[in-house]
Amino acid sequence: MAVRTQKRQGKPRRHKNRQGHTKSWKKAVVKLHEEDHITFF
Repeated sequence: MAVRTQKRQGKPRRHKNRQGHTKSWKKAVVKLHEEDHITFF
């Protein structure tokens, strides 16, 4: 299993006369081998 992360920049947004941006966030990319699996709950 391999995990890579990316820092994603927030996008610019405008609301009426004010300019701002959405929050920056972190994205994870998980690569599994054939025998690996992820269990949910």
